[in-house]
Amino acid sequence: MIKVKVLEYLTAGARYKRLGKAAQACFVSQPTLSGQILKFEQELAL
Repeated sequence: MIKVKVLEYLTAGARYKRLGKAAQACFVSQPTLSGQILKFEQELAL
């Protein structure tokens, strides 16, 4: 199931082209943002 937060993270990543800036815009740490995106990618591989 796609979570809205993950879509926000993906959108911010595309917008800012840097995960650090995207994380800052989403008010989370960069490892949190990266981890959530990685988890989402793994779910899509199923």
